[in-house]
Amino acid sequence: MAMQDQHTDRQQLNASERSENAERSEADSQFELANRLGSEGNAGKAFQCYIAAANAGHPQACYIAAMSYIRGSGTRKNHAEAVKYLAKGAEA
Repeated sequence: MAMQDQHTDRQQLNASERSENAERSEADSQFELANRLGSEGNAGKAFQCYIAAANAGHPQACYIAAMSYIRGSGTRKNHAEAVKYLAKGAEA
């Protein structure tokens, strides 16, 4: 019985690791897309992708989202949201 419990624990851990890797991959993909959109001059869509990446835990995206809120780049200025994303980035 103990062997089976260890095997189940390992399976759950592997599933958790796969989920974290998928989230990280999605965050990286959103961040890369945001960079590309921003370089093409599409600040609004870039901002949306930075927010998606930030909400998925991408620290650089959190910083850029916060700076976008401060500058009003791709979104309206909103200092409260800027602080929220700076804090989120610090936790990531």
